[in-house]
Amino acid sequence: MSINSNKYISIVSGVGGAAVVSARELLARVFTANELVPTNSVLKFSDADSVLDYFGSDSEEYKRAAFYFGFVSKQVTSPRNITFSRWAETDTSAQIFGAQADTLTNLQTISAGALTVTLNGVDAAITVDFSLAASYADVATELQTKIQAEGGTFATTTVTYNALKTQFNLNTNGSADGAISVASGSTATAIGWGSNAIFSDGIGAQTLIEVLASSTELTNDFGSIIFNYDLALDLTEKAEVAAWNVTRNNEFQYHTTCVVSDAQDHYDDLNGFGGTGVTLRDVSLDEYPEMLPAAVLASQDFNSNSAASNYMYVQDSRLTPTVTTTTLSNTLDAIKINYYGQTQEAGSQINFYQRGVLMGGSTDPRKMGVYANEQWLKSELKADFLNMFLAQPIIGADDTGIAIAISVLSDAAEKAVTNGSFAQGKVLTNTQIQFINQVSG
Repeated sequence: MSINSNKYISIVSGVGGAAVVSARELLARVFTANELVPTNSVLKFSDADSVLDYFGSDSEEYKRAAFYFGFVSKQVTSPRNITFSRWAETDTSAQIFGAQADTLTNLQTISAGALTVTLNGVDAAITVDFSLAASYADVATELQTKIQAEGGTFATTTVTYNALKTQFNLNTNGSADGAISVASGSTATAIGWGSNAIFSDGIGAQTLIEVLASSTELTNDFGSIIFNYDLALDLTEKAEVAAWNVTRNNEFQYHTTCVVSDAQDHYDDLNGFGGTGVTLRDVSLDEYPEMLPAAVLASQDFNSNSAASNYMYVQDSRLTPTVTTTTLSNTLDAIKINYYGQTQEAGSQINFYQRGVLMGGSTDPRKMGVYANEQWLKSELKADFLNMFLAQPIIGADDTGIAIAISVLSDAAEKAVTNGSFAQGKVLTNTQIQFINQVSG
């Protein structure tokens, strides 16, 4: 035996400087009224088929996702993810959307199944008997009968069976009746009310600002804001969203639509808000033209060369041109309304997105591509600086600390030159130089 050498010299192994914080993904955040999206939550999907399975083929969510994921950029990239968040315009009831239930044969083996449903802190501890159930509908009836018998806030609860998804869904039919949950157990798992179920709390009506703020607090991992047509935002509500977006300081782009008859009104009411893009829509077409700039943004891979994109001249054969005359084109260009237009050269019809601009004043980035570059740069710098603070034991307020911070800025600047966010050779005016010196020191 000998004395352990660690008593004299102890060497600790570890990994230093590992990146913990990732930059934001500039994907689309679609707000919907669909009850399948739980309140105070964000659902993320990586492909159109997943959205199809969850929402169904006739849903606006799927139609938007199909267009979005089907986009291929000039750099041969496509969006990788999309998210959905629910706006509760009115008080909602607590709901459960079950995962796939067990087979009817297995459910029939449950003759004294214990189940506890909790609503706003009140328990409904029931015992269910599925042994005589001749169908899934009978199972649903047994659940509903036992839960309703608890009375109080459970008295109006309904349980239905969705044969398409083999799931049991619960609705309290209440009004802002609080959080809902189900205690884990074999019975809960068998009927699909286990950890894989979707639980939607009953909450009070949200304002637009409340749902935007709460959704962003859950995760700000998105780059564009879009509201489903079924929410039917009026111009006052669109201005409210645009005004909130300005407070985020070039963090998100807000994309909405208008028709020709209210294009001028949209310009008059929204032009003061930077980061808002308005695209012309033909309501007779089942198309989503504002998804095109959102798809372009989500498809930009800023880790690659020449990722910066011009949103004008983007083509997508799935969109129908809504502007085919020079007169209307000039009118819309003057009031910053984007559109999918058609021109011709040598007899060939050419369709593409025009003009890729955002609302805002002289100090706002009005090109979607420039705005996107700034979105990426700010996200990159925030992630880099957070990683720096997390990795370093101390960042001193001295020359050494300044040097570390400058190295982080330099790394981001090099990446920005590579991906095209920074334009090389741009001549700055004396006023611009003085402004930069004054701000940066």
